[in-house]
Amino acid sequence: MGCMFSCCCCCGVCNENHNLKYCTPKREKPDPELFPQYIQNKQGMWLHFTGWMPPRSVPEVRGVLFVISGLGEHAARYDGVGHYFSRAGYHVFCMDNQGAGASEGERLYVVDFNDFVDDFFLFKRHVLSLHPEYAALPRFLLGHSMGGLIATHVSLRDPTGFNAFVFSGPALQPDPKLATPFKKKLANMLSDCTPKLGVGGIDPKAVSTNRQVVELLEQDPLYFKVKLTARWATTMLTAMEAVWESIEKATYPLLIVHGEKDALCPLSGSRKFIESIPSCNKRLIEYPGLGHEVLTEVRWREVLRDILTFLDSHCE
Repeated sequence: MGCMFSCCCCCGVCNENHNLKYCTPKREKPDPELFPQYIQNKQGMWLHFTGWMPPRSVPEVRGVLFVISGLGEHAARYDGVGHYFSRAGYHVFCMDNQGAGASEGERLYVVDFNDFVDDFFLFKRHVLSLHPEYAALPRFLLGHSMGGLIATHVSLRDPTGFNAFVFSGPALQPDPKLATPFKKKLANMLSDCTPKLGVGGIDPKAVSTNRQVVELLEQDPLYFKVKLTARWATTMLTAMEAVWESIEKATYPLLIVHGEKDALCPLSGSRKFIESIPSCNKRLIEYPGLGHEVLTEVRWREVLRDILTFLDSHCE
């Protein structure tokens, strides 16, 4: 769809490419000894990642768990999750998505949703190249919120690449009040003409009912403090719609955990996904009284215990 209005090409909100001084495909890759926690993607962005290794008290590594964070998040927000599963014998890895956390990229912006997916596969290959001893170990993928949508696309692109998948409050369907035909048409127009225009935000209080989580989130210097961009909004909607076009590929073991009071990602999307996929090994756990971020909610131990039980059952 072409832009209906003329716009100066030098206008920041009109340039669909990332306006980053050093990021080009020909950029020199990060020195692995000086910057061991960075990788470089196809656009030349340096992406930051973190790992949680099982402590020495754990006799052996049981499996590898990859985590994909949500919108505007960063790996440090999953520190509790990483330590929990590492103590249970899993080596956990999480990368800051482009445009978030300590990774490069304009905040809350992506040219195409598939860039997130491509970045993850690059990250996975990098981690496994660093740890060839894990080649025969079970692999798992946990994605939260927007990360759940990324994980869904990963699973549909490579259904056999992991032993099992876990989606936490995945963004599989938009809020019908926000995705009316008129609003979608307007969003598409803005995405074409002014892709970086700020179109809305998220109240941290909608993330969790856990007061401590909200207080830290509001003060977190790495958590996004800018508006969502028009291009991000439309590419998210397109990615959600694409999921249902490839649903028949979802034959893998899957656990979805979702808060019943999730105000950001409709529970109906998780219910529909579980009902629609052909997998014979699938389960949706709904948590009464919990909000969007069930991994850090007031009953987070219960949620992580349910996930651990699922992972352990697929390590055999």
